Amino acid sequence: MLNGTLNYFSAKHENMPAEISGDTAVLTGQSYVAAAVFGGGRHNWHLQQTCSLKKKDGVWKITRSTADTY
Repeated sequence: MLNGTLNYFSAKHENMPAEISGDTAVLTGQSYVAAAVFGGGRHNWHLQQTCSLKKKDGVWKITRSTADTY
């Protein structure tokens, strides 16, 4: 992002359910994103990011994150 290869213009968050079980959780966020990436022109994508989280000392921390289209 800092070197200009990933340029995000907007994001509309469509769905963000979280499943919490004790001190662990999984968050799946779905967004409609406008971006220009790796020298290409501006395009729109449905992107999904899935994050695994763990709560330690009262603070949620991301332990794993994956992204894909949907």
